[in-house]
Amino acid sequence: MKKAAFQYMYDSFGKTYLDAYNNIPHVGHSHPLVVEASQKQNSFLNTNTRYLYEALEEYSEKLISFFPK
Repeated sequence: MKKAAFQYMYDSFGKTYLDAYNNIPHVGHSHPLVVEASQKQNSFLNTNTRYLYEALEEYSEKLISFFPK
């Protein structure tokens, strides 16, 4: 894949593909409202991680403590 825009991806030959990975079918690549919301959220906290480490576990336990059992 060479580039992507909104819900489409393009290969190096110019062929168009519908991007059906993760949440892209719902919101698109680089949609102005999505970019704005993402930037705002990421300025506070980014919890998108695929790696497990101690700080993430501590954060999760602290967060759960705010919810009823």
